[in-house]
Amino acid sequence: MSRSMKMWIAGLILSLGLGGCSVSTWYNPAPGEVTPGKSVDLTDKSPSFREGYEEGCSTAQGEYKKSSERFNSDTEYHDGWFAGRAACQGT
Repeated sequence: MSRSMKMWIAGLILSLGLGGCSVSTWYNPAPGEVTPGKSVDLTDKSPSFREGYEEGCSTAQGEYKKSSERFNSDTEYHDGWFAGRAACQGT
């Protein structure tokens, strides 16, 4: 087997391995919780979730807003951002 073929296979294995790890922290709403075009009940959500929701919604409507630092370190903000983007998509 040639060196370039070994490098290609090693790269493929590495990318598949790393790709599987990154998906585990994405927001996964409960069925019916987020429907495009419908808002989410925020009354029982944390202030951090609400702020992420508002910025995710703004992003879906064409005005990109996201605090990258909070998105990467605050799970509530992260989940709220994805919920807001999903709920406001297409509105």
